[in-house]
Amino acid sequence: MNLQNIIKKVSEEETKLIPVILRRVEIHKLNEEFNESLEHTSDMFFRDPEMTLDMFTHIVISMTIDGIHYDIHSTTHEDSQWYDDVFNSLKDYYSKQIKHRYNLLSKVMNLQESIQRIKQVMGLLTEEENQPATKGVNHGVVIKQPYQQGQEGKQLNSFIIGITHFEEKNPVYLELGDINPSIIEEIKKVATECGYYFEGVGGEDLKNIERFLKEELGLNNVNKNGSYEPKIDNEQPDKKYFMYTFFSNGNAVDEKTNTKLDGINQDKILLDQLSILKNSGQKINSIYDLIMFGDGSKLFWDGSLSFDDNDKEWFIKQIQGTPNTQNVMALLKSEPTPENIRKFIQMGFDVMWGNFNSKKDNFGYEQRKNLLTNMAETATQKRREYIKNNLVCGIYFIGEGHIKSWQEQFVGTQVFEKTK
Repeated sequence: MNLQNIIKKVSEEETKLIPVILRRVEIHKLNEEFNESLEHTSDMFFRDPEMTLDMFTHIVISMTIDGIHYDIHSTTHEDSQWYDDVFNSLKDYYSKQIKHRYNLLSKVMNLQESIQRIKQVMGLLTEEENQPATKGVNHGVVIKQPYQQGQEGKQLNSFIIGITHFEEKNPVYLELGDINPSIIEEIKKVATECGYYFEGVGGEDLKNIERFLKEELGLNNVNKNGSYEPKIDNEQPDKKYFMYTFFSNGNAVDEKTNTKLDGINQDKILLDQLSILKNSGQKINSIYDLIMFGDGSKLFWDGSLSFDDNDKEWFIKQIQGTPNTQNVMALLKSEPTPENIRKFIQMGFDVMWGNFNSKKDNFGYEQRKNLLTNMAETATQKRREYIKNNLVCGIYFIGEGHIKSWQEQFVGTQVFEKTK
């Protein structure tokens, strides 16, 4: 095909787009936004392989429009109803590429499932699949928090030790060699005299902690003081930020393997509420209904905080106000089946925490528009402030991912890394 024919073909393709797009958005920018949206939606497909072609298309086009929204909205009349026309035009324009990608992803997923089934039947595991879990970057890193004048308890320092969350199926143990040897004796003294505290409900981590104290440090009968989690006042104005736990509690059981995990079973919390509401005669048609009619003291913060209808509406607005969350909102309106509830929690988790390491996402994180992440970051900052301000003599075992955040929030933190 010669250059003239190529130019003619491109021009014919572009004329499929309506003028409101062609006059306001450069074609290379439009294609960049589309390709980025296609890649992100492809990632979502692997987390939700039951996604239909219609939903896949809807998400891709919606994300693409979000990327060019300002170009169109800022140059059209305030009352202009352009969205549906633009959506349909882009849907037609990119339909072949979207369908091709969707079919390709479906084939890859089917192939992976077939391979897994063959492995299960034959009892095969690759070397990579059978490797032990790796230690987190800050596993064994220790923060020394000096005694604060006026704090309760013995006048000794506190130590915060980062650990990789424990899974018995694929364990990562905290070992003596993970700790800087210069502070081991002081840690032993504080543990002996003041005991230890753990994160959240403890869960599987307690097995790792107790093993470390007994087998690595050689200590017996170290006092378990309980969780160091903040006791938030139910009248506190900022308590609504702690609704972030809805998408952060994790899951107590791996839905694919039924393996027990270290987490609060958020699925069960919602399903229990659904059963209670139905038994009381309340009609529940959607996950939205379940949240609004459910017990506000049970849904979010393990019973220690209670949230009313205004709080719940605020929580839903954080989802709705976050860019590119159409799929989450669609699930919010869906029937509260166990499958839909699991997808809703997982998708919310991905939006809220998917940027934890990369510090970027397609939900507005870099522009501070990811309201779910903002909620979680505000709550966790307040959580760390509470923990720091209420430290007493003791050893505090914390998820290793929090160590870096602690250093960033509290400048001048004294940190002991293991010797290399």
